[in-house]
Amino acid sequence: MAVLYIVDNPSASTELYDKVRARLKDEGQPSGALYHIAAKREGGGLIVVEVWESEEARERWSPKVDKVISELGGPARPKPQKYQVHNILSAETMSRT
Repeated sequence: MAVLYIVDNPSASTELYDKVRARLKDEGQPSGALYHIAAKREGGGLIVVEVWESEEARERWSPKVDKVISELGGPARPKPQKYQVHNILSAETMSRT
């Protein structure tokens, strides 16, 4: 079953986020990642929402992200909120329901 993660990080910046994404580009698409959305928080920081095929898939990828953040001198990521996904609808499938 898919798992939704929400990381609310008031210490993160779009600049750091972009640097981390650039460094991870060579790693390719993480196995088991379904969706990744980053949004600016009101008052600063970022909220990242991800959907993964499983907890194990995210656990395999997460150390790579943490390593790059550390190498770039960024703040440690807060522990994410985690939820079991009940349903996922894309814009295409929503129009058919």
